[in-house]
Amino acid sequence: MKTFTALYVLLSVLFVSAAIIDQPLQEVLGRPKVNVLTDGDRNAIIEQLLATYDDPVYVMRLLDPENASELDSPRLLQIFGTEAVWMTEGDKLRLRRQGLGFIDLTDHQDLYISSHEPAESSSFALYSFSIPS
Repeated sequence: MKTFTALYVLLSVLFVSAAIIDQPLQEVLGRPKVNVLTDGDRNAIIEQLLATYDDPVYVMRLLDPENASELDSPRLLQIFGTEAVWMTEGDKLRLRRQGLGFIDLTDHQDLYISSHEPAESSSFALYSFSIPS
């Protein structure tokens, strides 16, 4: 009986080792190579996209879709020489692309409104100065 048990164990070990040896060797994979873009590469891609598409807002949505909703946030903009109007963050990109100068008054609305209110005679004192001769 001991012979059969020893023979059974020996045959089991041989079959297991034969099964392991017959399998092809596994390839050890390293980390996948990631192509890292340099700043020059990024700038070239952006320039190419801007040359292809006229609208910088569309290009921004392509490049950064996760933050694209920020382009729709309302901003109070005054293009130099005109009255302030409500536009979007994306419109600021368009104005820059057109070379127009503007100022973003969104965070300073109170200053803009107070400087464009009509002057009331009760709130301002008028002084007259006379120069002695």
